[in-house]
Order: sequence, then structure tokens, then C-alpha cells
Amino acid sequence: MPRNKFLLNRSMNLSNTAQYAIRVISYMALKKQDLYSASDLIKELKVSDKYLKRILTTLSNNDIIKSVQGRYGGFSLHKDLEKISLFEIVKAVDNIEK
Repeated sequence: MPRNKFLLNRSMNLSNTAQYAIRVISYMALKKQDLYSASDLIKELKVSDKYLKRILTTLSNNDIIKSVQGRYGGFSLHKDLEKISLFEIVKAVDNIEK
């Protein structure tokens, strides 16, 4: 098991939803492109269709990513990566109170 996956799964005690949300943002940060289709993210991240779409919608509703509708639409980071905190991602998907 890769070291970073171990740390994410064991040390931080994050929910599966939070872990998948972090994986979405990490994937977008590492694979620099304008838009990411939901189907590509589902395939690459190996997450169920309905579950990932719910996560994407939640991240979009919290202005972490943005959704572009239409035939050539998809998802992209809504702001600079440096301005997205881990806490913000977890709070968005797990409804953590400050």
C-alpha cells in the first residue's frame, strides 16, 4: 500500500466521502486540464457513478469546484489550488461545524 494512502486512511480518520472528495481535488490538481467529465473521474478514481456525482455536486455547491453544463461541459477547480484547504473540502462533504 502506498505510504500516502496509508496516512490518509489511518491517521486522519476521515469518512469515505471526505477521502473521495480529497481524491477528486487531488486528481484535478495533478492532471492539469480545463474540464473533467464525471465519467472520466468515475473511471479514473474508481468510485460509483451515483456516489461521485453527489460528491461533485456538493463540492460545486460549496464553490470548491465549478460545474460547466452542456455537451462539452464538466468540472474544474473553482479557485486556485493554494486557496483550497483540506478543512474546507472535509467540511463541505461531511457538514463539519467550525
